[in-house]
This record gives sequence, structure tokens and C-alpha cells, in this order.
Amino acid sequence: WYGSSESREIALTEAEVAANRAIALDPRDSLGHFSLGRVHALRRQFDLAMPQLEAAVGLNPSHAQAYFGLGQSLWYAGRPKEAIRLLDTAIDLSPHDPHRWSFLHDQAEAYFALGQLPEAERSAWAAASLPNATHWPWLTLAAVFGAANKRDEAREALGRLLLRRPNYTLR
Repeated sequence: WYGSSESREIALTEAEVAANRAIALDPRDSLGHFSLGRVHALRRQFDLAMPQLEAAVGLNPSHAQAYFGLGQSLWYAGRPKEAIRLLDTAIDLSPHDPHRWSFLHDQAEAYFALGQLPEAERSAWAAASLPNATHWPWLTLAAVFGAANKRDEAREALGRLLLRRPNYTLR
């Protein structure tokens, strides 16, 4: 997800081999299924990702990252309403998770896709407020404010985005 694009496919292939090996060693361990599901999700193979992530959740109903991975996959696959519920679960299960900003950000985008602008704004603000958040929540806030015709707030969000990513463009 965050690595260089040049080495991405090699890293994903290595991760897929390792995840399949883990599943072969212990098919009841959620981490192997979670890892394989994330590999598929990162390749945008959501039809392959979701069953693995569902298996991870089924094997360990306390695995917040598995709920996040499944919620994110559902969101990216065009199923935002289902995604929101699973992202809520991830947030509830791991309130201090280092990826909490991602949980909240994806939730904001799913709300935005549904046209639920107040909820999208609330989740995006919560994501942006976390100290390890990247520029993405500010981009989402700018879009939400723009859609809500809150021009001053959109400009402020865009300014905060550019503080974090000075060379950011629409390209």
C-alpha cells in the first residue's frame, strides 16, 4: 500500500506466497486469511479478497484489522453501506489502533458516496484530527465541504492538505 510502485508486485507476490503457506500450516489462524485477503484487496481483486477477510473475521471476531480490510474492500467494490457497519466495528474493537485514521477516513468516503455529508464530515474530521493521519482526510474534507457548498471550510481543508502535501495536484 505504502511501498514503492516499482517493487509493489514483487512484494505482493511474496506476501501471497507467505499467506498461503500460513494458511496451509494452520487454516484456523485468522492472520493467514487476513494477509491473503489484503494481498487480493491491494490488487483490487475484491471477489478474492472478501472471502478471505470474511474467514479472518469468522475465525477471530476481535480482529479489528480484518473488519477494516473487509470494510475497505466493500467500499472499494461499491458497497459503501455495508462498509460503514464493518468500519464501525473495527473502530469499536481497536479505539487506539495506529490505523484508526484509515478506518475513519474510509468510513468518511463511504458516507460521502451515500450522500450523507454530515456523517462524512464527522468521520473525516475525526480522521484528520489524529496525529499520524496523512493528507487523505484533508482531501476528503475539502470534497465534503465542496459538495455541501461550504466554500470557506473547503478552502481551509485544501490549505491543510497542501501543508501536508505541498505539491499535491488533481493530477
